[in-house]
Amino acid sequence: MNRDSLGDLYNNFLNNLRKSARRRYLRKEVKHKLKKPYLMTSAQKKELKDFWSRYTKKFSPLWHEFYLQKTGVFDVRFIPDDVMFTDIEGHFNDWESAHGIDNKCNYKLYFPDANMPKIIFSRMRGIYHADSWEIITKDDAVKRCIERGGVVIKYAVESGRGGGVYFWEKGKDPEEKLRKIIDSIPSDAVAQSIIKQHADIMKLKNDAVNCIRVMTLATPGGVEVISTYFRMGQGSHRVDYTGGVTGGIAEDGRLFKVGVDNMTCEQLEEHASGIRFEDFVIPSYAKVVEKAKELHQRIGDFRIISWDFAVDEAGEPVFIEMNLKYGGTKYHQLVRGPLFGDRT
Repeated sequence: MNRDSLGDLYNNFLNNLRKSARRRYLRKEVKHKLKKPYLMTSAQKKELKDFWSRYTKKFSPLWHEFYLQKTGVFDVRFIPDDVMFTDIEGHFNDWESAHGIDNKCNYKLYFPDANMPKIIFSRMRGIYHADSWEIITKDDAVKRCIERGGVVIKYAVESGRGGGVYFWEKGKDPEEKLRKIIDSIPSDAVAQSIIKQHADIMKLKNDAVNCIRVMTLATPGGVEVISTYFRMGQGSHRVDYTGGVTGGIAEDGRLFKVGVDNMTCEQLEEHASGIRFEDFVIPSYAKVVEKAKELHQRIGDFRIISWDFAVDEAGEPVFIEMNLKYGGTKYHQLVRGPLFGDRT
């Protein structure tokens, strides 16, 4: 056996080991969310086994039990997280380079013409940069935040599920808090201006970042939209994932009648503001979808991407972030049904 063959065997071993660890973690996570007694019948379990045995030897029915408990719907086409984040994303996306490419500090390099929050400072490998890329000191970065009056500071890499996002506002928060936030992020970080959202969206919660999630798939024929949903903040939470709610979006931008609570995944039909989901239409929804499709064409190594957008005061899409791995399936399927529908 030559050296190249040994290298391939070693790489395959490591890849399978990572996938195995990922599967164990994801299955443990979903199992904690299930209630007993389980609802799935023996006939349904057999139907699942017959369907999924054609595609994988490592199938678990835990996710189908989860969706059955939360939505009352049994459908073999629901995509399990462990299949999505091993086989599917592993096939369509370059997982090895995703971590480095999906760095919020570099979004302006990839999408210089996109409408996105102004960068007050970015920090990569301990070096601070201004919006125009020149190197600045930490004290200068703090000064720029204070001059701005209010900023949102994020982990630049892997700040999923609303984690690693902090708000600071002049007059409300002391400078000491600003410095503590900056110091609390051990890795790359970015500080951005706070978005001023569209008036219709502000009716839901005026101090939360309410985001439209768009999952796109690049094919030889172009970029297609797989699924979309709308995450809304509520209560004391300013980040939509933590304590918010999610609603599926129809093609005309109107929310579906039934959404879910982001924490409990239980179904509900209205936001805490009293606005019923089915009465709410997302402004400029068609523009958001087209912008996601446009931007995806520039990221060639990743065929499935999950995008987050807001809508500004003028009704223009605001690019927030992209997710090149772990784009999420749960909320898509809770509010819209099986992720890939008839193309499963």
